[in-house]
Amino acid sequence: MNKSYKDLKSRMYISPDKFNSMISDLAIKIKRENYTPDIIVVVERAGFAMIRPLLDIFVDVDYDTCRIKYYKGVGEKSDKPEIITRLRDENRVSGKKILAIEECTDTGKTSQLLKNYLE
Repeated sequence: MNKSYKDLKSRMYISPDKFNSMISDLAIKIKRENYTPDIIVVVERAGFAMIRPLLDIFVDVDYDTCRIKYYKGVGEKSDKPEIITRLRDENRVSGKKILAIEECTDTGKTSQLLKNYLE
């Protein structure tokens, strides 16, 4: 078996309906905690699947995207993640309550880079 797929058995697979339900439940939980972000920042591209249900809950909240690259290919990481595409207007997040969306994390390095960038 190709080393890129060695950990497939340890992953959880869910249906698209279950995925949408989980994201909607998360959005409702965030809303119930009385947290309303001023802006949602989503990491392109896989994060796009997550933002739609959130925008349905936070209808008046603006969003922006940035692209962070960490993987060179399936299962093959670069030395460190890097921001490929920055926010359209970085001033839009200054002093704002931000809800940052990334579809998964394994090392936390991409999330940390995003957090540092937004701060």
